[in-house]
Formats: sequence, structure tokens, C-alpha cells
Amino acid sequence: MKFKVSKTSVYGNDEHPCKDSFKEKYTRIDERSVDDPKKNKYIRDWYEHGTNHRVENGHIKRDFEEEGWFVEISTLSQLLEFEDENGEIIIKKSTDNPAIPEIEIYDDYRE
Repeated sequence: MKFKVSKTSVYGNDEHPCKDSFKEKYTRIDERSVDDPKKNKYIRDWYEHGTNHRVENGHIKRDFEEEGWFVEISTLSQLLEFEDENGEIIIKKSTDNPAIPEIEIYDDYRE
């Protein structure tokens, strides 16, 4: 299984998060809690950026092609080995795209 991988201490940075991680393109979903960009004065240029503009469950969404770090982990044994090598981990849905599983290497405090 392929996981997007990030590191708490370098969140939002392009630094290599761990051994054996590789760069790959993925779709980041930008979502706002209104059903029409005209209802928010700060997002009037909504349709000028991104692709696949849509409304889902009352929220506007659009897609951006991004590049991120990923790792391939196929077994529970490999996952435990990954944690032994990198420290405490958090497994979650990616905040960039909930269809992508993510492993965060929790090496620093965050709220």
C-alpha cells in the first residue's frame, strides 16, 4: 500500500522525510465551506485556479496537481519496522486528499 509521508518537524517543507521515501504526483483537493464562491469575498477568483471545480455536500472543491513524498508499505511487519526506524507515527487520511492514506512521523509537538 502506498502512503503519503510527512514529518511533524518539517511540515509543509520539501525536505526528504525518511529513508526510502520517493516523490510522486497526487491530487490535492482545496475545499471551502460555502456552496458558491460568490458568497465569500475572499475567494471571488475561485474559478481562475485549479481544475475540476465542483460542489459536494454543500462545499465548493477544486483540484491541484502537487508532488509529495510517499512510501510503499505492504505488511504490518513492514509498518512496525518503519516505526522502529523513524519513531512514533500517526496513520490518518491525508488532509490534502482524504482518499490518500498518510503516515505522519510524529517527531515534534503540534496541536
